[in-house]
Amino acid sequence: MTASRQPARWIPWSLALGDLLAFALAVYFSRLSHAFYYGENPVRVLADWWGSLAEVNILLFLFLASLGVLAFLLKGHYARRKVFWDEVGDIIAVFTVLLGLNAAIAFSGKWPLSRLWLFSAWLLALLLLPAGRLLLRHVFQRLGLWNRPVAIIGTGANALEAMRAIQSDTLLGYEVRWLLSLSDNSPPVAGSTATVMALGSDPLATLRGLGNPQVVLALDNAHWQTQEDLLRLLGLYYPNLAIAPALRGLPLYGLEVMHFFSHEVFMLRVRDNLARPGPRLVKRVFDLVAAGLLTVLLSPLLLGIAWRIRAEDGGPVLFRQERVGRQGKPFGCLKFRSMVPDAEARLQRYLAENPAIAEEYHRNFKLRDDPRITRIGR
Repeated sequence: MTASRQPARWIPWSLALGDLLAFALAVYFSRLSHAFYYGENPVRVLADWWGSLAEVNILLFLFLASLGVLAFLLKGHYARRKVFWDEVGDIIAVFTVLLGLNAAIAFSGKWPLSRLWLFSAWLLALLLLPAGRLLLRHVFQRLGLWNRPVAIIGTGANALEAMRAIQSDTLLGYEVRWLLSLSDNSPPVAGSTATVMALGSDPLATLRGLGNPQVVLALDNAHWQTQEDLLRLLGLYYPNLAIAPALRGLPLYGLEVMHFFSHEVFMLRVRDNLARPGPRLVKRVFDLVAAGLLTVLLSPLLLGIAWRIRAEDGGPVLFRQERVGRQGKPFGCLKFRSMVPDAEARLQRYLAENPAIAEEYHRNFKLRDDPRITRIGR
């Protein structure tokens, strides 16, 4: 057995410095918002931005940014591997708190603060920070510095599902190299390049021989007692031990973990977010804002389609059809007209002239070459 190569110890510091660089770039280039808002020369604004106003804004932003980096450090963003979208959720939560502090200071004090500058900086940082992390991880991965070998304890269905989940997120940097079986003669796993080998009677010695890789405990429910014993043993030597419990079939998204003080048990409570008024309101506001923005952005394309429909036969652009909506109530659905204005009459004439096609239509209620569809509709 060969020892596995561990990622460089300076990588966590590089990730933290990358976040600080993202904050610095955000506060610098956020000055462009002033240029666009006041119609000034962007190059001149970026070249001549120092002064008493800039000092206060930069000091406040960098103070809050340092709190953000500290929060990410405590959440394990630099020392531990986390799935990217879990990190994004943490980033949004931390930024929400920091933006609240920023707003409280900006609106309550009489400091010479530029609210446009500060809020533009936070918006830019929200984009640059995750992008910078992805870029750094990609670079480290290309240099062979990011991937960390993983040993999964288990060879059953739960272990295979855990392996597929890990392999689906390449930038997580986990490379499954071994599947450690509880028995001594487990066959190779079909479709996997990982080496299947016995865990042995001394799991710690086996893992030391592999170079102390990242360990994922993913046994099936049939080995519950063995999993409990291994958890107690490995938890003393592997502080980043990962556990993949066999929970297939449960609606994992939205589950809420309930802990009980002084009891070695936790419960999973199913939580339907859209059953609560708060998330429903947030979703409704998001739907309206996103739909409004998309309508504005796509308006040139929509107007072009409308012009083509009108120019083809001079008929109406929109077609109204009844649909079943919320709580079973019907509503009028508007969509671009894709058929000729006298579609129903033309269909009846076409079916009367083509009995074979009429039989096909009455059987499938569809036509391969529908004469009612316009050129732009097709």
